[in-house]
Amino acid sequence: MLQLYRGIVPPIVTVGMVQSVNFPIYEHYKAYYHKKCKYDYYTSTFLGGATSGSIISIFTIPFSFVKVIFVLLLLVILVLTCLKQVQQQISTTNNVFLTAKNMYNLYGIRIFYRGYPCSYICETVGRGVYLYTYEYIKHYFYEKSVDPNDKSVWVKVIGINLLTYS
Repeated sequence: MLQLYRGIVPPIVTVGMVQSVNFPIYEHYKAYYHKKCKYDYYTSTFLGGATSGSIISIFTIPFSFVKVIFVLLLLVILVLTCLKQVQQQISTTNNVFLTAKNMYNLYGIRIFYRGYPCSYICETVGRGVYLYTYEYIKHYFYEKSVDPNDKSVWVKVIGINLLTYS
């Protein structure tokens, strides 16, 4: 049963780190676009999310690329092992960090930014849409709240969960 949760810690940690950087950048630029540029609230929200996505893409895109290569290497090992063609474990697939190190040693820093323009567009627009929807859901619950003091972290948690699973 524990095998179902194998490898769950790194994604939780990395997503937490990304979001802990993403939200302050987003809040800063949302306020900037709203106050300095005089955009309406939801336009500022989208632009703040797009800007934060643009900034953090420098880190998220290479890491996502390494994770995809890591999973593909594991899949290749699984297929080859199932076909009884290879019975040994390849050392590059012990963890994501060894995969990244081996990729860097073989190809240099540029390998982590392969396909960056397409991923950059996805990261920028995706973060803009994600945070726009988050703000919309959050405001929906604020307005539907019976208790005016219920504007707590729980409203944000509900908003994020509804957005994540919708």
